[in-house]
Amino acid sequence: MPIVHCGDRVLVGARLERPGTRIGNQIWAAAAPEPRPAAPCDAAEARALQQSIRDLWNFRIPGSDVIVMGMLACAYYGAAIPWRPAGFLTGGAGCGKSSLLEVLKSAIPLKFATNDASKAGIEQTVDGRAIPMLVDEASDRVDQRAARALLDLVLSATGGEGTKGARGGSDGIARKISVAGSIIMASIRPPDMEAQHLGRFTIVEMVAAHKGADHTAEHRDLAAWAKDIGPAMWGRAIAAWERYREARIILRAAIGKAGCQPREMDQMGSLLAGWWTLTHDHVPAESEADDAVQGVIGYIRSADQVMTQSGTQQMIDFLLSQKVQMNRSTDRQPLNVLISRMLEPDRQRMQEEPEFQDVGYSRDNVAAVLASYGIRVVRADEPPGRSGQPALRASDGDGLWIWPRNAMLAALFKDTTFAGQKYIYEFARMESYRPAPKNKDGTEKAVAIGKMKHKGCFWVRCCELGLSDDGE
Repeated sequence: MPIVHCGDRVLVGARLERPGTRIGNQIWAAAAPEPRPAAPCDAAEARALQQSIRDLWNFRIPGSDVIVMGMLACAYYGAAIPWRPAGFLTGGAGCGKSSLLEVLKSAIPLKFATNDASKAGIEQTVDGRAIPMLVDEASDRVDQRAARALLDLVLSATGGEGTKGARGGSDGIARKISVAGSIIMASIRPPDMEAQHLGRFTIVEMVAAHKGADHTAEHRDLAAWAKDIGPAMWGRAIAAWERYREARIILRAAIGKAGCQPREMDQMGSLLAGWWTLTHDHVPAESEADDAVQGVIGYIRSADQVMTQSGTQQMIDFLLSQKVQMNRSTDRQPLNVLISRMLEPDRQRMQEEPEFQDVGYSRDNVAAVLASYGIRVVRADEPPGRSGQPALRASDGDGLWIWPRNAMLAALFKDTTFAGQKYIYEFARMESYRPAPKNKDGTEKAVAIGKMKHKGCFWVRCCELGLSDDGE
């Protein structure tokens, strides 16, 4: 069950115990008094708060008020829940994201809130306390590395036992740190997120109020009301702990039926269970769970959407869009154009696009340019070479041989998240990834790329790169 340390009292279930109480191997030490939950309020109070959020803010995706209420409920549970969703309120200037964050801050009696936070600052301030963290203007800085560091903190703080580690002090003594809890951020634009961040963050996008509408006074009044009702709302969440756990199982299954991926099921299941627990007095039936999922269907990412946002797909998109210098020309062409050129028969290309009769776009020239980046294209119907031997391949269909130790290829990823060896790791995650075959004596075959032969090459299918339709 959730246990709330209120400093001079410890709330265990429905009982307030004195400090010094021992539960298992944990002794709750005395500390300064902290805000504490109040007697649970009715579901009507939570529904009224949700209705006000729906009426006073404009959201791009329907059901965003449900997501916001889910963020609030999960924040109340601190580290008690195994999956603590993180939220990001975003939108243009004047859309009211800071005022909505203020309402959430007011409704949460015990929290860490700031508009100028760094990863180290949060760790030092929140160390040892399982409380929600609310950060305004989270990425509106020139230093995007600081914003990314905050995102990395989320990855550990919002799951399992939270962030655990050590930090050196000015006196040279290392101190242990521990941070756990939900994080809600607000900013005009989120920092660049990788796949692992997208699985933990739910981004709520807001739009400006309708022309002539001014809800400033209503926002302020709602924040004041939320502050009054916050302790009772917190008490309601804790009193409904068992109902939350049951609701999460049912709602998570309903999200899975909608085509959501496992990690997305954890994220959305927790948010929907939190919203349901605050606004209802019973565990949802299967039909009710299905209806709840349909209400936030715009937030359910399908398998295809998850794949396109994966680190591997981002790496592929980046690589294929890179423009490279053509030989004997001042022209620059994206790699995807050159690979596509090598996949097409010469006659077809020349007949349909006469400008490609230029020697600069001959197969030999394009192949040489690609070879300078450690890439060789092998068509499904690649004719034998001059020696009469068929082209080396690792599977059927159109494919690429890539030599990962090519310096010019590695340079394309400089100053990106795929720098160093990271782009090679992403290639290795592709389903069609194959190392070069071996000779009869067990040694790896060298692959001819341009005028050189290289060992250590790998093969990927063009259809998985989106450059061919010869298979899946």
